[in-house]
Amino acid sequence: MSRDRIYLSPPDVGDAERAALLAAFDSGWIAPIGPDLDRFEEEIAVVAGTTEAVGLSSGTAALHLALLTFGVQPGDDVLVSTFTFAATANAVVYAGANPVFIDSEPDTWNMSPELLEAELTTRAGQNRLPAAVVVVDLYGQCADYDAIVPICSRFGVPLIEDAAEAIGATWGGRPAGSFGQAGVFSFNGNKIMTTSGGGMLVTDDKQIATRARYLATQARQPVVHYEHTDLGFNYRLSNLLAALGRAQLSRLPTMIERRRAIRDHYRSELEAHGIEFMPTDARGESNAWLACVVFDTPDAPDRVRSALEESNIEARPLWKPMHRQPYFAAARRRLNGFSDMLFEHGLCLPSGSSMTVDQVAEVAAVVVKAVHSTPSQPRASAPPTTSPPQEQPPLPPQPFAPTADVSPDANIGPNVSIWHLAQVRERAQIGANCIVGRGAYVGTGVHVGDNCKIQNYALVYEPAHLADGVFIGPAAVLTNDQFPRAVNPDQTLKSADAWTPVGVTVLGGASIGARAVCVAPVTIGRWSLVAAGSTVIRDVPDFALVAGIPAKRVGWVGRAGQPLRPTPDEPDGWTCPVTGTRYRQTAPEHLEENPE
Repeated sequence: MSRDRIYLSPPDVGDAERAALLAAFDSGWIAPIGPDLDRFEEEIAVVAGTTEAVGLSSGTAALHLALLTFGVQPGDDVLVSTFTFAATANAVVYAGANPVFIDSEPDTWNMSPELLEAELTTRAGQNRLPAAVVVVDLYGQCADYDAIVPICSRFGVPLIEDAAEAIGATWGGRPAGSFGQAGVFSFNGNKIMTTSGGGMLVTDDKQIATRARYLATQARQPVVHYEHTDLGFNYRLSNLLAALGRAQLSRLPTMIERRRAIRDHYRSELEAHGIEFMPTDARGESNAWLACVVFDTPDAPDRVRSALEESNIEARPLWKPMHRQPYFAAARRRLNGFSDMLFEHGLCLPSGSSMTVDQVAEVAAVVVKAVHSTPSQPRASAPPTTSPPQEQPPLPPQPFAPTADVSPDANIGPNVSIWHLAQVRERAQIGANCIVGRGAYVGTGVHVGDNCKIQNYALVYEPAHLADGVFIGPAAVLTNDQFPRAVNPDQTLKSADAWTPVGVTVLGGASIGARAVCVAPVTIGRWSLVAAGSTVIRDVPDFALVAGIPAKRVGWVGRAGQPLRPTPDEPDGWTCPVTGTRYRQTAPEHLEENPE
């Protein structure tokens, strides 16, 4: 193929950027700070609508410092958008805290205010409010800050706006970056504007900005010798890269308009073929960083992406939610299944502001052709010219009962038993060594970890998420509809599009007794035990023993499943009678294992 590769979002740089870099070089300000860095910070603060800005080495560094300046400590919980790039969650881990993932809502694809409020309400009742909330402005579109800001304010939890992808976007006329106590931008090479690598922390709080600058320069004290009383970091942006950023910033409005035009071009070519686009909420104005599309079937994104790759065109899936990342498998989460759907059905199309009209048209044409193509079948092997290949031994059959209904699109791990009359729906994921009992139901896209037991006639509705070692008792039900109705207010039949499923999350080692009902959205904590016949309507803490309708905590249990006993001479201590493991109750609804 003669033409150059069409990339997803390459840097758009030219003579202005080259001149700015050379001018900074010739000025002699090569060291990390200098006049271009000062001016760049001032100019970004104007774009963000804030009074302060701190130039840093990356957006991730800015997130890390924002968390530290808010006093986030090891062991704290931080609520984070699950539908995002890993840097958002990684920064929480850098601070020693625990990310708790919150799912998205359909209007903006960003954090659901409803799920956020539900999580904060539950935690307020347990006296365990998070140290911060980090909301992501996804693909250049701001979150619903009309709802999110008052929610965080009501619970007194600091808000950090991860606007890494959203510089130049607005919500209600206010610029991205201005909604939290601190905001963050990224100038990575794939963003609308770049400094090659870099980021910025923006805020109206001068103390936060001063503290961030201090920590970003190795926390050096203002004395002649090198004195350090705090752990610092080498996070400052260099003067040379700031000069590049200033040149890019001067072209930002033009580059945003070009990306919006590319998105609109795609929309005019593709919507007629049943392809949906990321919604543009009327309350805000996206910078259209990437043109994001959603297909009807989960096989379409990979088919389209492969067709684009064959034409030397880069495209990528939408973000894989953080709660599905192996590293964060044990993290707490509050889900409704929307981000899972986006990941399975979505694709990002090339959107660079330097793309030509002909290139955009070519991408659209390849997408249309691929959408209407029949999924490819494996090619027949050519006749052997020498000796035939050795026959491979057949794989051992899975022990599925003949009457079990297991979708061919389900992902079933090794050594899984599925009994008679059980049903496992499309895209369900069942890990190794699991048992699905007679007549049990595992819904579309449900995630089941390793070593789980789903007993006879249990109903696990999508988008439930079961971690490793979970027990679901006979005829237990994990619901997915907060407001169940067969009909709409006008008596018309309620359709699948008339409601959004919400899921039950069951963390590692937890058990749900026979005929118990868990009303979504709730999280069942690690190694907790829900007594038979209970109805759970609020989150269950780790190691809690709950019973009743509605379920209330009546004790604590250890990993062995036995109720814990008070530890003599320790007012807040508990001991497992089976293993001898000790626990400490640090709050009315919080128990810690093996306390120091």
